[in-house]
Amino acid sequence: MVHRELRGARLSSRIVVLSVLLGLTGCASLQNMSWPWTKQAPPPAEIVAELTVEGAGGTAIPQYWSRNTLVLDLTGAGSRGSATARPAFERGWPVRVAVRVNPGQFNTLEVRGAQRVVLAVTAEGATPIDIAIAPSTHPKGTPQLELAWGQSLTGS
Repeated sequence: MVHRELRGARLSSRIVVLSVLLGLTGCASLQNMSWPWTKQAPPPAEIVAELTVEGAGGTAIPQYWSRNTLVLDLTGAGSRGSATARPAFERGWPVRVAVRVNPGQFNTLEVRGAQRVVLAVTAEGATPIDIAIAPSTHPKGTPQLELAWGQSLTGS
């Protein structure tokens, strides 16, 4: 009787060890699973063409939607340049427009539309920043926005 109990105990311990080993080999594949409580990486921004942008020394200026703000990405532009933006569609300008720049890339951004606005760009930081352009510079009926950036812009 004792012999049968020992055999049963050995068999059950072998089953337990085998199931633990099988469970551990499966853990490696669990690392790549997407759990509901883990934070998902944001999808890459989709390039749009809400505005027609000309100039910029031949450098393309990508445009992205960041929530309800159209962002003109100047991070790939040089330290000095200019561009002209016009609405690509009859609906006109987006309500919110911003410009994405690298800190220290240049120190002044000038925007001319219905109003002239000169914006300072900080030199501090390591990640790109978005600078909002006031809606009063591009109200309905404004034909274009002229953007100029550089180290120190002067003009009327």
